[in-house]
This record gives sequence, C-alpha cells and structure tokens, in this order.
Amino acid sequence: MNNQASSYKIVFCESSSISRGVEAIMKNVNQLCSNGWKVQGGISTMRTGPDSYKFFQAMIKD
Repeated sequence: MNNQASSYKIVFCESSSISRGVEAIMKNVNQLCSNGWKVQGGISTMRTGPDSYKFFQAMIKD
C-alpha cells in the first residue's frame, strides 16, 4: 500500500492580530478541506513583530 499523498501544500496567513489570523487560516483550511484536502499536523504560529503574526498549516491530497 502506498501511503504517500499525491499533492502537498502549505497554507499561509499573516495578520496583525492572533484572532484575525486564526479566523483567516481556518477559512482557508476549511475551503481546502471541502475540496478534498486533509490537514497534516497542527497549525504553526510565529510572532514576527510586536503586531505581526504568521500562521501555517500543512495540507495533503491523495
């Protein structure tokens, strides 16, 4: 059995607030999930400045 996904992508959002960033990444992830993509692991968050946050989510599609 082949366990490798045929497609892989990273969903990325940047925001000046955590709440807006979480809302944006969730919207993008949910849209991809409705098109057959699946999350791979959890969301990663990085603070890049006093009011700057980046959010990442790995996605796979068989």
